[in-house]
Formats: sequence, C-alpha cells, structure tokens
Amino acid sequence: MEVKLWDGWFSSPTPKTQNALIAFYDEWIVALSKRFYAKYFVSSYEVDDYKHWATIGLIEAINRYTKVKGIHFKVYAFKRVRGEIMNQINQATERTSQSKARKMLKNEERVTSIVDVSSSGTTFDKLCNVTIGIMLGNLLEEEVYDAEEQSSLINDVYKGQLASRLTNLVNLLPEQQQVVLNYHYHYGLRFSDIADILGVTKGRVSQIHGIAISMTRKYISQNNIELFY
Repeated sequence: MEVKLWDGWFSSPTPKTQNALIAFYDEWIVALSKRFYAKYFVSSYEVDDYKHWATIGLIEAINRYTKVKGIHFKVYAFKRVRGEIMNQINQATERTSQSKARKMLKNEERVTSIVDVSSSGTTFDKLCNVTIGIMLGNLLEEEVYDAEEQSSLINDVYKGQLASRLTNLVNLLPEQQQVVLNYHYHYGLRFSDIADILGVTKGRVSQIHGIAISMTRKYISQNNIELFY
C-alpha cells in the first residue's frame, strides 16, 4: 500500500496523490504529536497545535523526499516533523497566544466563508445560516474527524449515531469539498495552508468550504437529522 501510494506521487505529484499520502501517515502523525506533547509540554499550547505543526512538517517532507535518498520515508520525515514542532516550541515565549489566535482566525475564516455563499435571503436568514454553519463545523471538528472523541462516545448512542450520519453525509460531497473539510477540520489547516497544497487561491478554498457546509446543511435538513442534544 505504502509503495503504491509513493509510486502514484512520484509519477503524478498532484493534490490527490499528496492527500492520499497524508491520510496514510495520519495515525503516525497523531502518535508523534501526542509523544512530543507529553515530552515537551508547553501550557499555552494544546495537542491539536502539535498535530498542526506535525502535519506541516509531514507535507514538507513529502514534497522534498526522493527515492535516491536511500532511507525510509518515516526516518527522513521524523526529523522534519520534530524540527517543525521544536521550532514552534522554541518561540513559545513570544507566541503564547497563538493557539487562541489561530482558533479565532479559523472561526473568522469559517464565518466569512459561510456568509459569502449566503448572498440571498434576509439578514435573519443569513444569521441563521452562519449560526448553523458554525455549529455544524464544530460537530465536524469534534465528532466526525476526531477519533479520540468518537472512542469516548461508545456509551452515548445518540452522539455515536450523529457522528456516523455526519460522516456519511460528508462522503456524499464532491471530492474537492471533502478534501477541504478534511484538511481544515481533521488536520487543522488554515485556508491559506490548504490553498498552497491544492494550488488555488485562499478565496477559492473559502468558497469551496462555504459551499460544502451549505450542502451538508441541506443534506441534514433533507434527512431530518437533529443537531441539538
């Protein structure tokens, strides 16, 4: 499987083949993030920050790795992943508010994205779209893509069903929309990071995100799925 994915990337280095590699190494990245979080704990950061940095390091490693290096990818990537995390930690004293600022930025991006695709309707309608869109985004982030969160919901039948239904609905979206939601909510990447990976503008990523959230919300309405619990 791993060799096949790398053959696909080397023969056709596209966002699709890169995304396949990122997904393949996701469990490893999660494990490294937890390991470095425990070993180099900084109170102003959360494990999600470590995962974000680790993913950036992984993407850089994928882009720079070649067959002629003669070493296994994980050996090569480990140094870059660790380097990215340590670089961020070393700047902790100057960036203690980064986590909150990043979350605020992501929320601002999400709101702008949803507002931009809600051009019709009254002001109240637009406000409802934004409110529901933000809530849906939080559910995607906390329940659909977070494996640990899902494992903690074993005894909560309703939440487990909700997570499963949302996952199925997201899987109905066009591939590009799925990729954007996956990068943003699962990997924690900002719209600008996703734009660099996909080779499009940040505005285009924002548009894709807004449409994806809007379509998912319509699917939820059509299937009478209750978001409140």
